[in-house]
Amino acid sequence: MFKQLEQFQRTILIFFLIELSLIILGYVYFRPLLVFLLVVLLVTNGFLLFGVFLLFYQQLKGRTLSIQRVLGKEASEGFLYGGIGLVAFNESFEITWLNDIFSDQQLEFVGEKLTTWIKDLHPLLRNQEDVVYVTLESKYYQVKRSKEGQMLFFKDITEFRDASTAYHDNRIVLGLVHFDNYEEETAYEDEQKIATIDLQLTQPVVNWAKEHGIYLRRIRSDRFLLVLTEKIYNRLLSEGFSILGQIRRNSNKYDFSITLSMAFALGTNDLTQLEEMANKTLELSQGRGGDQVAVKRYGQDIRYYGGGSEAQEKGSKVRVRVLSHTLRELLLNASNVIIVGHKVMDFDCFGAAIGISRMVQNLKKPVSIVTYSGGIEKKLNQAIELYQEDLSLLHNLIDEDQALRELQTNTLVIMVDHHSLNQSNAPKVIERASKVAIIDHHRRTADFEFNPIFAYIETSSSSTSEMVTEFFVYQSTQIELKDIEATIMFAGILIDTNNFSARTGARTFETAAILRSLGADPTEADNLLKEDFQEFDLRTEVLSKAERVGNYVVVPYEQQVLSRAMISIVANNLLKIQGIEASFVISPLSDDRVGISARSKGNFNVQAVMEAMGGGGHFTMAAVQKEKTTVSAMREELSQAIAERENMEV
Repeated sequence: MFKQLEQFQRTILIFFLIELSLIILGYVYFRPLLVFLLVVLLVTNGFLLFGVFLLFYQQLKGRTLSIQRVLGKEASEGFLYGGIGLVAFNESFEITWLNDIFSDQQLEFVGEKLTTWIKDLHPLLRNQEDVVYVTLESKYYQVKRSKEGQMLFFKDITEFRDASTAYHDNRIVLGLVHFDNYEEETAYEDEQKIATIDLQLTQPVVNWAKEHGIYLRRIRSDRFLLVLTEKIYNRLLSEGFSILGQIRRNSNKYDFSITLSMAFALGTNDLTQLEEMANKTLELSQGRGGDQVAVKRYGQDIRYYGGGSEAQEKGSKVRVRVLSHTLRELLLNASNVIIVGHKVMDFDCFGAAIGISRMVQNLKKPVSIVTYSGGIEKKLNQAIELYQEDLSLLHNLIDEDQALRELQTNTLVIMVDHHSLNQSNAPKVIERASKVAIIDHHRRTADFEFNPIFAYIETSSSSTSEMVTEFFVYQSTQIELKDIEATIMFAGILIDTNNFSARTGARTFETAAILRSLGADPTEADNLLKEDFQEFDLRTEVLSKAERVGNYVVVPYEQQVLSRAMISIVANNLLKIQGIEASFVISPLSDDRVGISARSKGNFNVQAVMEAMGGGGHFTMAAVQKEKTTVSAMREELSQAIAERENMEV
């Protein structure tokens, strides 16, 4: 149609030039006949204009009739009744026809390119998408293309979108707010200090809830229940859960050791399920050290926000005493005990295992330690070989296959220094066991893949060896250790505290004193951990690749494969540099695996960064490993994870 109009336009131009020539000739040579000539030309122009109009009308009518023939008159009217917009176009994607839906909205775009009218139609016209969504004049449309490909269907879904948005905005979200260390902080304080705590910490939470329209009910002295909508929750999320930072600042100002743990459950209308999700999620938030928010959306993984401070050491040992007695009862009721460590067992893991083994032996129960499966850290392996004769007499060191043969219905399996099935050096044993206990100091990463009957996860402890040593005090009979056993446990604490320079509290030194009294030799522990000259030379070479980025140091080393122990040592060494808050050492761990060892002084949460990359660990010590990648790719991913973490800081 448009091509014919263009042809008529050229024809009219030619006639205009001819008429102009005739007028000039008439004026010069036939002036008496000029009036007659003008009348003839006027009539001719009238016929031409009428012809153009008639052609346009016939073409438009024909186009409309052809649309109705395709759809049927009733169908065409049905589209109008149903509010379906129709747009026809040609091979050049020019609009050739719009139905009355658009005419009523005074949208006249016939002759224009579709993508000039609506840019978001590109994926649909290129057959990259079957459906696209566009906004026109404050209305929201779902757009599909006909099978023949020359027509678009616009379905007005504005009301549906608004109703869906309102539905999701008003869905119920359950939350829990817990004051970490509140009971311990207030247990022996006078009324004045308790009133100060309530004024400076509790009241801000009440005010925060009121400002955001959240229903808040105190369900115990250190915990609140929150009821809110998803719209309010999204606002809290956009604000970065600012209440965490406010409570942390107030707590530091008044020298309190109280932070907030928060949990939110959403994504379902089942209130019972929301309540269960909220409680489990809060448990995870606390298990990761508190001072953070854990969010569980139904059907999705838990997400964490905050975590801006390290877990505070607990001064009270009441919980340790209660748990010690509980564990003792479990040991007494078990037919036998199997102690399971993590893959690439280290001094802390092995030290905790032999400590538990001694407790079981004290109760005259059979006990074994899974040692020879999943790998052993180099220096620990050297220590085991050095003291093989003594250790084999003191403990039953076995592999996973032997453990499976020992497994009985009433066997108690104890996981030490880890709580994740995929980290275990005997996962089949845990999967088949009916009774599993956990003793660990790492932050919780997710729900357990099994149902433990006992779980002692204390993130404020320096090491699992420290936790196990504290159990000794509350046993009914005194625990006796050989010098090498106490020394190995002491070495475990040395490594995890970086020689008492990190994650060290008063209870850490008390534990070290207990081990010293039981025969631990600090000099021998230091000898077990010393590096040889080859290791020293390699460490120096790796350190030479260090790059400073603000307050962090990154070491991208790709010259050769390094052990996990080596990159951990380098990461610890880098923290000795003044002004450095965190260190990240990246290196191949095998031909197809690259790892990162991360350390911090306590002002930056390296665990959150490593978790964002698929790893985990502690607030100040964390790591990640990935297959089929490169050091440079891991470096780039690390930079992004650090940037995202800094943007999320509350």
